[in-house]
Amino acid sequence: MKQLYDEPLVIILSVEGYNTRQVLVDNGSSVDIMYMTAFQQMKIDLKRLHPFESPLVGFIEDRVYPKEIISLSITAGIYPAQVTKSIDFLIIYWSSSYNVISG
Repeated sequence: MKQLYDEPLVIILSVEGYNTRQVLVDNGSSVDIMYMTAFQQMKIDLKRLHPFESPLVGFIEDRVYPKEIISLSITAGIYPAQVTKSIDFLIIYWSSSYNVISG
């Protein structure tokens, strides 16, 4: 079946109360990723980061080794049809046109 649209879904998502733009929704991703530049702009306490030692495979041509993971609250939708949940984000020290990739 031919798909009518092949454009990526890019949304704004509330992460820890911050409206985060350039969030790529990737249903094929098994992890949720936040780039360090976006994390730094949120000014979240660095003590909330936890070490992470497993590589990401298939993310780019090479393996990527995130150094930290953090659990953050996200809210999607508009009141009264909102959903809030806690998501574990891997923190990536690479640059991207996206701030977050959400699986």
